[in-house]
Amino acid sequence: MGAKSRQWIERQLPTFEAALQPLFTSLPSQQGQLSQHVAMYALHRVFVDERGWFVNSLEESSLYSPATLASLTSILQNQIPSRVDQEFQACFQDGVAPKELAVLAATLDSLVHQEVLERAMAVFKLKKLPLFGRVSIDQMDQVMEQVMMSYILEEGGSASAMEAYISGNLSIAERYPNWSELQRFLRNIEGVVLPAKSTHLKFEDLTAVIHELQTHFGRWQDGECQEQMRELHKMDQECPGHVNLRDFYAANLYKGKWQFSETADYLRALGALEESQPDSPRVILANYVQGPNNCVSSSRYYSQCCLNPCSSHLAKLEQAVGGPEVSPEVLQSTIAMVLPRPQASPTQLWDRLRKIAPEGKVALHGSSFAEWLHRAYPRDCPAPVLHAPKQERPREYTARTGDPTDVPEAEMRSFVEESPGHVGQCDLKWGVSADNSWDKLESETRYTGRRLLNVLPTTETFFTFFTWPWASFAALFSTVLLFALYPRRGKEPVCDLLVTSY
Repeated sequence: MGAKSRQWIERQLPTFEAALQPLFTSLPSQQGQLSQHVAMYALHRVFVDERGWFVNSLEESSLYSPATLASLTSILQNQIPSRVDQEFQACFQDGVAPKELAVLAATLDSLVHQEVLERAMAVFKLKKLPLFGRVSIDQMDQVMEQVMMSYILEEGGSASAMEAYISGNLSIAERYPNWSELQRFLRNIEGVVLPAKSTHLKFEDLTAVIHELQTHFGRWQDGECQEQMRELHKMDQECPGHVNLRDFYAANLYKGKWQFSETADYLRALGALEESQPDSPRVILANYVQGPNNCVSSSRYYSQCCLNPCSSHLAKLEQAVGGPEVSPEVLQSTIAMVLPRPQASPTQLWDRLRKIAPEGKVALHGSSFAEWLHRAYPRDCPAPVLHAPKQERPREYTARTGDPTDVPEAEMRSFVEESPGHVGQCDLKWGVSADNSWDKLESETRYTGRRLLNVLPTTETFFTFFTWPWASFAALFSTVLLFALYPRRGKEPVCDLLVTSY
């Protein structure tokens, strides 16, 4: 188990290093290293862009949000000993290098893989299937479907609920309308990964299927998000990227769009309600579609949500500019070369670009440019949510506030009938001050040579370790990190992370 986990992480390292490298070039850094806050943003970006994963404790990570820095313990869900976490934090405190962050990303990827295997093992046990023998293709299909069902039901769901869905007493298609399409997606993954013309498979064959599922499910599921956005685009002709709340609810009542039902309070909490005209509030489409309200499955470590098409725009700019700041003139010409034509008035946009460069430079990852992207590409780029509380999925919001997230039909109908019609204009106000302020890097990065030794457990910890339940044992076994030094920048060594196991 330990050797396989290490091999898994080492195989994923090049992928994550390659995905992180452009961010290390374009994000504010000192001597090739990111601050902890910026590093967590980079980690968030990689998982959202590559997988559609909104990693728990990283949902608020952005350069323009004063979010509390996420701890590795919370990101890895307490699956590493506290002493190792402390050494990890000590290693990160003076800056994070690409390989160090790639090790963290690959470790999280390994934990997610182990979680799916654990759920598959639980299904095997429930169905009394052999872990070391062979099962039929049909039985393996049922296992994978039940594993996916456990994610859709959020964090595994209760045992009674799972049994009701498995037995057919409850319809999973009612809970997740695209269930039949998901079944076809699973069959396609199996057809690509599994040996041709196989009639019986071993439990180990699930590993390759699960890896492909992890890699591709986010982009497959994003097809639902794009379909939802297409429906919303039919209603945003007056103000691109924004739909009058009255029209939003009317689509629910009269056009069968049952999902358009969130309360104004919940939309406001999502940062998806534009209220410059209080009598005619608008739903901000990018914030709505990309919000936690549209996440469809839950893991211990992340939620599967809609992909952010604006990240593609930003990535193209990052690659072309090759730095965290750029003059407005160069940025304007770069946008014209690598991005689609903006959907707003070019004159107003270019004037604004100069206003957000008070010192002659625009910060690509500042809140001002995030708002500029939202105005230029309102159907792709979300409006920046400043000083907002943690964005919550519906059940989390209701648990915290006691309020529902859906509007009752009678109340919705009353709102539609009493609200004024279209205001006939799209005069949105700029909400972010024209500056480049964001969470600044420390004025200098101190390199203090540290030998991070003695992270192996004491005898007492060793025996405590073996008293843990199997699930914790398996997860910990795959994620323990040992720190060492390697020389860099002359005689001043800094941390590097090497993955090992007990």
